[in-house]
Amino acid sequence: MYKHFFIALACAMATLGLHAQNQALTKKIKYEALIQENGVATYKGQPFTGRAFEMWPDNRIYREIGYVNGLQDGEYFEYNEKSALMAHETWVRGQKNGAYDYHYIDGAIKSKGTYTRGELDGLIQGYYPFGGLQYEVNYALGIREGWSVTYYENGAREQETYFEQGKPHGEVVAYYRDSTYRYIRDYNHGIQHGRNYVAHRSGCPGIEEYYKNGLLDSVRRTYDPMLCAKIEEGWYSKGKKNGSFCTFGFFGDTLSIETFSMDVLDGWYSKKKEVWEPTLLKNVWEVEEEGMFVSGERDGHWKHGFVTHYQQREGEYDLGTMVGEWKLYDADGYLLATQWYDSQGELIKQKFHKRKKR
Repeated sequence: MYKHFFIALACAMATLGLHAQNQALTKKIKYEALIQENGVATYKGQPFTGRAFEMWPDNRIYREIGYVNGLQDGEYFEYNEKSALMAHETWVRGQKNGAYDYHYIDGAIKSKGTYTRGELDGLIQGYYPFGGLQYEVNYALGIREGWSVTYYENGAREQETYFEQGKPHGEVVAYYRDSTYRYIRDYNHGIQHGRNYVAHRSGCPGIEEYYKNGLLDSVRRTYDPMLCAKIEEGWYSKGKKNGSFCTFGFFGDTLSIETFSMDVLDGWYSKKKEVWEPTLLKNVWEVEEEGMFVSGERDGHWKHGFVTHYQQREGEYDLGTMVGEWKLYDADGYLLATQWYDSQGELIKQKFHKRKKR
């Protein structure tokens, strides 16, 4: 008998305690009456439990905040001057913890998702003002983890990225608005590693290049946006130019060649310029400058300015030093002078020439 009595008494006390707590939670005051001390909201010297309201000048609700023992707890609401909902959050013991949704000024949904212990957690979705989905991002306690997808206003996918520990990992694919490819890039835990293919809006390939541990490695090619023709090609090793670098005309003719050894010019060098050929009644490409580099220095026979006639000359180099016989031409391409240099690059003799009719 006594046993049943005490059980009944305990239930009654628990009910009274719950009722008292509910009364406390429903206590409503103006936010200005609270005093914030070290992150704890107090009211009349005691940690506050209940709901506080902050108002706009016209007495419309601006913010509604719940507290338990001085810490923000429960649902949080925020409104604009026209009473449209701007923010709704869930708080537990002073941290965002639970569902949230944010809104545009007209009340339309802007983003929604979940917080866990103050960090974004799970699927987060964002929306355009007209209501269309703008992005979907997955988080694990504040760190991007899993697929992240963005969308255009027309609903087509803009970009797809997979994240591991907050860093892109694997294939990142982006699209134009009509869902044609914009680029494909490979990542290894946030570092570019593998393909980087970029397409022109026209549908032609734009860039083809390859990375290894964040550095360009292997071939790099670029293409014309209208003809899809290759216009540049070069070779890299560990992020440095290493091999031949060529540019091409629309019909595949080579316009320039540079040869590198780990970012240093080393090998054949040639550049052409376009010039009108009256006998053919069209423009043709002729050599403007060409010769050999050895470890960054000009070496052997070189020609300069043979199309533009700017400082036109030809002769021999010995690792960057002018030696032997050199011919100099005027601005019209006529032989102007012949000079002779010793092995130290000192001028030892020169001869001027009369301009001859061609």
